[in-house]
Amino acid sequence: MMATIIGTRGTGKSTLLKNIMRRERLLVIDTLGEHAGDVDRFFEWDPKGLAEFFKEPRRRFRVGFQPKPDSGEFEAACDLVWALGDVTVIIDEIDQYARAGVVPDALQRLIMLGRHRGISGAATVRRPPDMPRAWTAVSDRWAIFRVTEPRDLAYLAGVLGQEVNVVSSMPDYQFFFRDWSSKRAGIYSVHPGGTVRLAKPLAA
Repeated sequence: MMATIIGTRGTGKSTLLKNIMRRERLLVIDTLGEHAGDVDRFFEWDPKGLAEFFKEPRRRFRVGFQPKPDSGEFEAACDLVWALGDVTVIIDEIDQYARAGVVPDALQRLIMLGRHRGISGAATVRRPPDMPRAWTAVSDRWAIFRVTEPRDLAYLAGVLGQEVNVVSSMPDYQFFFRDWSSKRAGIYSVHPGGTVRLAKPLAA
């Protein structure tokens, strides 16, 4: 699974992430420091502490950290994900570390080759054009909360076609979902704690 999650602040992206955070082997790159209470261990960025934590093999872990942009910490976090393998990585506000055409080498390796090491992931942005193209190219699942900016809707129209009309009118905590591999699509609602329910199926 590689997922792209889009939506403005307050529409429900963080609540949806709680659903993904139920996975047993999880690393959360928590850009704004909003998910410390959703993981078992949280490090602002502590290489020694992380090395000590992962010194022993662990079958289950849910760890979050908050790397500072332009510090090399994000690239080090990507290297840690690669070294661990068999893990789900969440990158909240990925545009703080990579842009549409500019992707750090460490992240590029995760995107292009991570599946060979059992790495899956989800990344969020507020504005769709800010999502790195390399990430969207491999994303088999898209979750899109309400978007109203005309330029953003024009971008999404190139991906979704007429389905983009659904996106601009959704209430908070509802999102359009499409699984490109299974051709499944629908409107879903997300509830406190991350529970997701189908609100309306859509034609594939």
